[in-house]
Amino acid sequence: MESQKNKKFGCPLYSAAWASPSCVVLAGGGGKKTSGIKNKILAVPVRNGALEEETLACSTGETEFDVPYRLLLHPDLAGGLVAMAGSGGCRSVEVARAPDGTLSSIALGTEGTAACKRLTADTGVSRICFGGRRMDSAFLGLEDGRVLVLSYPTLELKGDFATAGSDVKPDDRGVKDMDVAPASVGPMLVAASDGGKGTVWHWPSGKMLAELEVPPGLKPGRGYSGCRFARDTDDMFGEPNTVYAVVNSGGTGSVVAWQWGQGAAEDLDEALRIGWSKARVSSRLRVANDPITCMEISPSGRWIAAGTSEGDLVVCRTGRLSCVKRVRQAHMVFATALAWSPDGSQVVSVSGDASAYLVQAPPPPGLLQRPEVQVILALLILLVAVLLRRLPALSPGGS
Repeated sequence: MESQKNKKFGCPLYSAAWASPSCVVLAGGGGKKTSGIKNKILAVPVRNGALEEETLACSTGETEFDVPYRLLLHPDLAGGLVAMAGSGGCRSVEVARAPDGTLSSIALGTEGTAACKRLTADTGVSRICFGGRRMDSAFLGLEDGRVLVLSYPTLELKGDFATAGSDVKPDDRGVKDMDVAPASVGPMLVAASDGGKGTVWHWPSGKMLAELEVPPGLKPGRGYSGCRFARDTDDMFGEPNTVYAVVNSGGTGSVVAWQWGQGAAEDLDEALRIGWSKARVSSRLRVANDPITCMEISPSGRWIAAGTSEGDLVVCRTGRLSCVKRVRQAHMVFATALAWSPDGSQVVSVSGDASAYLVQAPPPPGLLQRPEVQVILALLILLVAVLLRRLPALSPGGS
């Protein structure tokens, strides 16, 4: 079976998700039946750092509203949700596995899809997230600027809130991107709107905690277009209490790190609001000389991957933000989505040119490369230097 890092799959690709460390699920299509290009969700084995031929496929329909545009599998990897293009709403996805753990089928769930359609009929869904302490909540970001909060997997509506007011132009209200914070740092959601606003929300109450200002020097652009919270794992390499956000300005793409402080109050939402009132830009990096079209953070929180309008793929280290790997023209046209493998060892990028590109993450940094260790070493060197300067004065014959 042919395998390679870069492979084409016969239809424009708009989304990707990993079903296991050795299988990635891709989604895309050509819209109407008359295009001759099927709308489908497909499974692709990954072996020895390369993509193989698709082994499973699920048709999603034959209209322009049946193109699978945003696919996300739940962390339990037993299923997930897929947002369709345009006003096609959202549908549920079910995956089945053979005894050896390999995928045996992919299908649209009948009951889940019916529930999704009731909630998202004639509505564009632009982003899907899972969150909550038990990962039992699903979040749908809509093109009209609302966020729906659902119970998962029942898909019952728990609440909703608007991320843009009626004073905002309709074309600027849509949720372009969003992310849910790790449960350990609080029930927060960060969103980037079609108009470029970056906002942070206490999602149980729908109260806004902060609006992120665009840093000086980046303001001539369209504002924020992507956002991710730092991940909360034992392997955390970046800074805690941080949001990484994409800003495209002057034809270039940058990532900005916003770090919030601690707040004390009886109500959690008020404590978080106080913490965000102390927020500051802790780091920023020009990632590419072209606009960034997609970004994703690794499960470990160590890496951020970004795709560009020219089809480049860039991997950056979080925390102090530095570029560690760059693949030029991984795709012939702009990258549409990225997905990290469950162990964070590789990232797949997809594009409208029907291609998927697999990139291996850099090796884990050695102990001496970790920022906290470098700070300690710098302090020790400074202490030794001070002691050496004071030695003559401390010696018995010193003056």
